[in-house]
Amino acid sequence: MAYKYSVGKRDFGDIEYEGDVDTQIDFESDFIALTTGGTKVLIVSGSKVGIGTSTPSYELDVAGDIGLSEYIYHKGDDDTFIRFRDDDITIKAGNVSFIKITEDDSQDKISFNEGRTDLDFIVRSPNESLAVYLNAGNEVFHINHGESNFKTKIHSLNGEALTVNDDGAIFNEDGAAANDFRVETDSDTHMLFVDGGNNTVGVATSAPTSGLHVDSSCGYAITGAKSSDYTATASDHTILVNAANASVTITLPTAVGIPGRLYIIKRLDAAVQTVVSIAANGSEEIEASTDDAILGPMGSLVLQSDNSGWWIVGQYSL
Repeated sequence: MAYKYSVGKRDFGDIEYEGDVDTQIDFESDFIALTTGGTKVLIVSGSKVGIGTSTPSYELDVAGDIGLSEYIYHKGDDDTFIRFRDDDITIKAGNVSFIKITEDDSQDKISFNEGRTDLDFIVRSPNESLAVYLNAGNEVFHINHGESNFKTKIHSLNGEALTVNDDGAIFNEDGAAANDFRVETDSDTHMLFVDGGNNTVGVATSAPTSGLHVDSSCGYAITGAKSSDYTATASDHTILVNAANASVTITLPTAVGIPGRLYIIKRLDAAVQTVVSIAANGSEEIEASTDDAILGPMGSLVLQSDNSGWWIVGQYSL
């Protein structure tokens, strides 16, 4: 078989496979194309290489799919790469596994920080504030890392289940009847339960039948025995009084602004020579009277505010 050859520079046009004009090497100014089946498959245009495109825009421009065995490396940086394996993709930078994606018959998953390094995870909003921030070193998770005018929402199928904004945390902001709220303990699935459809709250019950339904014991604040004059505070509920040695006056706070508040005042002594007086605030009234209520030996009174004065709703005396 004879071959044609030349030494040195040679000028020629396109090279075609004998008898097949659709298979050729096309030479143009600053352009070479390898054509098969009439299609330009591999292009060298200036300093750019194109595969499947005759007008490459990048140093390597592939207009189609790419198949590779396993790794895509950053040149000169062997520990920064994307690794492909069967049903598995790993992205590493500096040999730190940032993202791992696995399809598995038992559990598909996307893992961040697979190697458990000190890696923070940050998602920013358009104004550059930290929308989501996971500090792996301190094991702290933030949403909106201190920025103002920011709202976080968690939706259920029935609407907004949880909203967090500058006003605080709001459950069921959409008012969906099906969006109940409950808190579980180790032994009670409804330790605290808000029935979104019936506007009731239950403690240790999943079926509250009143505005507040407590299916457990209750505890209320109780003071040590007062043996001198005392003014009730917002933290008080049951006030014990000992007037064995001297009369004592218990003054109630203003009834205005606290409708429904209850105070129980219990006298512990049986002395008859002293008096326990219950006084209203300023010109406010008890039982529609500006006179003090008197608590006899070993007696007790339950008083409730109607937002303007006080009423005795329970009483015990010897």
